[in-house]
Amino acid sequence: MGDRPFDRELNGEGNRRHSGPPSNSKRGYTDHSYSGGQHKRKREDYAEPRNEEGRLLASLLHIGDPNSALGAEDDLEQLYRSLRRDLHHNGELVRNIIIDCAVELSPKTPIYAALVGLLNTDDQDFTTALIQLASEQFNVALAAGDKNRARLLLRFFAALVMANVLHASSVLAALLSVVEAASSIAAAGGSGDSGRLWQPYTDYLVYAALMALPWGGAELAESAPSDLERLFGGVEAYMAARPRASQPALRPFLRLKDADDIPAQSDSGGASFLGQVWEAVQELRSGGSWVVEGIRQVAPAFEAKLAAGQPHDLPALAVPPTPPGVPETAGSMEAAASVLELFPPRGIIRLLPAEHTELGPLKMERLVAEEYILDTIHFFDADRVECARRLAKGLQLPSKHESLLAEMLFSQMLRVPQPQLKPLAYSTLMVDVCKLMATFPRSMSACVRECFARMDVMDPELRMRLADWLAYHLSNFEFMWPWDKWKHVLDMPPHHSQRRFVVATLSKLVRLSYRQRIQSVIPPAFAALLAADNDVLPLPGPPEATADDTKDGAANGAHEDERDAETVRAYQLLQMVRHKVVGEGVLEWVEEERLREELGGGLGVLRMLLRGYLVAGAKSFTHMITALERYCTTLHPLLHETGHKGEVALVDVTARVWANAPQRAAQVIDRLMALRLVSGAAIVAWVFGCPGVRALTDELSTGLAWEVFYNAVNKMLARTQDAREDLAAAQMEVGAAAARAREAAEASSRAGDVEDLSQDLAERLAQAEAAAGSALAEAEAQVDGRQADLDEAVHLQEALLLQVFTCFRDILCEGHAELGASEVPSEAVPADGSEPPATGASEQQNAKQTWYAFMLATLQSFTRRYYKAVASIAGQVEGDIFQGDAVPEDVRTAIVESLHL
Repeated sequence: MGDRPFDRELNGEGNRRHSGPPSNSKRGYTDHSYSGGQHKRKREDYAEPRNEEGRLLASLLHIGDPNSALGAEDDLEQLYRSLRRDLHHNGELVRNIIIDCAVELSPKTPIYAALVGLLNTDDQDFTTALIQLASEQFNVALAAGDKNRARLLLRFFAALVMANVLHASSVLAALLSVVEAASSIAAAGGSGDSGRLWQPYTDYLVYAALMALPWGGAELAESAPSDLERLFGGVEAYMAARPRASQPALRPFLRLKDADDIPAQSDSGGASFLGQVWEAVQELRSGGSWVVEGIRQVAPAFEAKLAAGQPHDLPALAVPPTPPGVPETAGSMEAAASVLELFPPRGIIRLLPAEHTELGPLKMERLVAEEYILDTIHFFDADRVECARRLAKGLQLPSKHESLLAEMLFSQMLRVPQPQLKPLAYSTLMVDVCKLMATFPRSMSACVRECFARMDVMDPELRMRLADWLAYHLSNFEFMWPWDKWKHVLDMPPHHSQRRFVVATLSKLVRLSYRQRIQSVIPPAFAALLAADNDVLPLPGPPEATADDTKDGAANGAHEDERDAETVRAYQLLQMVRHKVVGEGVLEWVEEERLREELGGGLGVLRMLLRGYLVAGAKSFTHMITALERYCTTLHPLLHETGHKGEVALVDVTARVWANAPQRAAQVIDRLMALRLVSGAAIVAWVFGCPGVRALTDELSTGLAWEVFYNAVNKMLARTQDAREDLAAAQMEVGAAAARAREAAEASSRAGDVEDLSQDLAERLAQAEAAAGSALAEAEAQVDGRQADLDEAVHLQEALLLQVFTCFRDILCEGHAELGASEVPSEAVPADGSEPPATGASEQQNAKQTWYAFMLATLQSFTRRYYKAVASIAGQVEGDIFQGDAVPEDVRTAIVESLHL
């Protein structure tokens, strides 16, 4: 189809002062990452128009914009006249860009449909080609898993009915074919395992068909009422056949506060969302008007002109009979995880009262506004400034939408099991929207208040996302926040969820600034929630040391009992490092001083060495890396001697040395992993044994433990993904090498039929064939090596995940036994909470109950977060690890529900 129109404009053929949406069209399905991956265009990259084609492109892109000097109808009339003269020369370009704009600038889809209708009155061939192209793009997009483009093309088809371009009956037949395909898949799939293998896909198909109807307006109901009723009958049949009407396992809040708790009933827009869409469509159906104010219909203004056109039939659409993108060799659990990843929940949490987020009397008004918001985020994720501008001022909704926008952004950021974009994307977007909409901060604060009030039932991983967002947001607005409204947390026990959230947020603020700055902007009483002043745990010098001798991490004034043997020797090592003693010299010193006997063996020596190196590199992260890389050779023999316990000791020493600076501790442990000094298994073992996980008395320690834990798991998963990509690249190289070998062999074969072939040419052909064969053999050997790397990575990943689940089981069983069955929180799916409702229980017992609920919620959160990686071992987790009478029933229920999302 040629170059993408937006790209051609950027090459000097257009005048796009604001970046257009990234395209996922059939010319290449590219996943544009909001916070990385694609090169972010700058405004100065956009060239001024150089020719008529550039001005045409700019006009197509900006038609109907809010800042246009003319109205949408006048813009459309002028553009129509310009295009009539250009169709014969640039017909293919115009077709491509109209389809792209209609899809990617979704609030203006009716405008582009009306434009096609006007062009249809002059050039039937142009419109026929455009319809054929759009239907082909739908088939390709759906087969490739580009669900957004396929859905929006269905919307475009419905809008073309209003412009008298397509017959209503043909569009309704196409929509019915999509719904019937979903019903056929449901009938073939059955209700086994609650339809997890197919329902997310079929729900998407029916949702895409239903949400296209409002853009067809009354024209569909008036022109083909019987066809529309058949479509509704097909939808009713599917709704009755689908196994699940909601997905409680996807709830961001893990417990209901009361029967009318709307936010806690949200399943992140999972299976329940299709029911909401169907209710909204039925409301339009019963009302009979099919008028949605959020859809700007411009076709009625040109009704007389459009009536002169000849409508077309929409070609038949192809719907894959199985969810696209799911490997045929995948097991049932892995296939279900792939389907959920390809067709995830919409991401909706009703945080605010309905009167603030409903944009009209019809339910469809809100759904249309949600569509605009999500479409804009999806297609403009590569340019957050333009994305924020369009969200704030480009949706052209009939009423103010600040509250709905805030709720949708929070819902997307807190979507379970994973957000569409990285959480940082929504953080930066909200910062920009706050600067463009004066009343948006008030709506955003209302969402924060609701989340903070529900901290006792919020998913632990979502609480981490929320703390990260709040810290980042405050860092962009001079750290201004009404802290006094949260002063009640100062009187709460350390294990209380709200107090822990405030501590976590302050800790993240310190990372984004520095302690003295944060202490100066918060109320004095909150300073008690900050970490201590000293970043690094100092090494006290000998009793006779002066202030000059104890600089850069060695603090004087230490108590005598702090100078144990390990501390004294670590201080001596610190002086050696400062005097540039090499690694061999350190090992000689260890042997000469007989430190093994003094420190209790190799494990004590290992702890002492790392402690000295960490203090030596405490000045900066660069100093830390240098110290570790320079002296890591002194740690290897001791690690070989101590094994797994030695690796755990390294992690423990790092956490203790940097207890007051969790970020530095996480960075050092990450570096130790990169240097192959500690493994993921050692980190997991340390996490489940450290005080911060065994109790909720210190949020800094708890937060560090879980941060290090998730970093280790993410590293392992990234290694496996890298191995898969390397294998795929090697297999592609084998294919290319095989093609070259065939070509060389065919050339030699053809040359053999030539009677007077020169000896020199024959030798060159033989050499080329031999070289191609050798290259093919090398490529095949590389594939074998990459396959071995992947097998090893998968084995290590599965072993790590099984270790994690085993640790969760053991610690929960231990906690359950300590509490006793009568003291365990009664909810089947407990969550991290405020004090459990155990009347008269002691503070210590309340702390234990809160810890148990938090750990059970963390198990669920972990399983949901890594649902796709866990799918390959789900049978072992459910059938082996969490089986037996020793496993409490609430633990077994929680893991089963989380495995079967």
